[in-house]
Amino acid sequence: MCFERQQRRDEAALIRRQPSEFPDLIRRLRLVVIVSGMVFLTVLSCMPNRVKVELADPIPGAGWIQPRLDDANTAFLDAPVTLPDQLLWEAKTGGDIRAEPTADRGIIVAAVQSSRLFFVDAATGKSLHREEFAGPPTSAIFVNDSLAFAVDAKKPHLYFWDIAYQRAGRELPITRTVAPPAFLPQGQLVQMYDGTVAMIGPDGDTVWTYHLPPPLLVEAAYAGERLYIVSGGKRVVCLRGDDGTLLWEHSSAGGHAASPAVDGLVYFGSLDSNFYALDCETGEMRWFFHTGGQIFTSPAVDRGRVYFGANDGFFYALDKQSGALIWKLSAGLVHNSSPVVWDTVVIFGTSDGRVLVVDAKVGRLVREFRTRGGIYCAPIVYQDRVYVADAKRRLYCFGPATRTE
Repeated sequence: MCFERQQRRDEAALIRRQPSEFPDLIRRLRLVVIVSGMVFLTVLSCMPNRVKVELADPIPGAGWIQPRLDDANTAFLDAPVTLPDQLLWEAKTGGDIRAEPTADRGIIVAAVQSSRLFFVDAATGKSLHREEFAGPPTSAIFVNDSLAFAVDAKKPHLYFWDIAYQRAGRELPITRTVAPPAFLPQGQLVQMYDGTVAMIGPDGDTVWTYHLPPPLLVEAAYAGERLYIVSGGKRVVCLRGDDGTLLWEHSSAGGHAASPAVDGLVYFGSLDSNFYALDCETGEMRWFFHTGGQIFTSPAVDRGRVYFGANDGFFYALDKQSGALIWKLSAGLVHNSSPVVWDTVVIFGTSDGRVLVVDAKVGRLVREFRTRGGIYCAPIVYQDRVYVADAKRRLYCFGPATRTE
């Protein structure tokens, strides 16, 4: 009897010493759950984003729908100015922005150097969407409810992008380009890095092409059914918009790193430190103005003056008919931010991260704001607010102080 009792105790002790399979089963189940969750999250992250972005109704005259506001690149907003008083919001973009953003339909679209487009709510700064591409996109232009832009990759394409549903509506293969497209009455104008200028019709067929000495880095200006194009190869040309026929060409001593503007004359700066004005009909030089540094910015043109910055640390206002100096403002450092004229003020950024609002008549500084990094793209004005991007991967919105009733 005692022997049987002792045998049962020994068997029970042996059972207790043997490892249980239950904890091992729990560990296996946990591992299965973790792996399944990781697979699910990976699949989910790879799925295309089709969350609809609500678009506001277009407001005539309030949208910055072209890279320089209008086809002629004047960057002149002829609307009553509302001076900005404070920073309303700032948003992280995830990459450097070297080209001015675009605004319309209640959203801001910025082309980021890290191969993406960044969509943000214009009123609140809330991030709406980020779209990744195989290479850096150019600045975009609004075409109804779509965006038109090019992507510089191994296989470059011109995209027409549905904004609301974030998907490509149409794609056209092109050669490498760094200048944004232009949506003109004749079709879509695309300038390639190799010097090719092409007009693409609504059906995607090439209407005409013209070849310039490369590189082509900046967008053309369009006025009076004519195209005005500057190249890094020290040439300025005027082409007919409908068939690409060369009407005149002008050779300058320096290359060109910024877009021209057209308003009675063709205005552009040069790397030879001169600012030029040419006759629109003949290409004959009407006047030039010498500065103390190279000019990397596009001009802005209002009713009587032309404005630009140079790398001598000064910002200039000239009489647009004669080229006579009206005023110049010492702004410091180099200028890579092209200006915009909003009624009676001119706005531009500096490489040390300042946004300057200047009285266009007398050159007096009326507002100054600080950003976190240098500013290398032009500000834009949309719905009484000023938007600008800096080299610290941020987009800023400046506007009037909120009034409380």
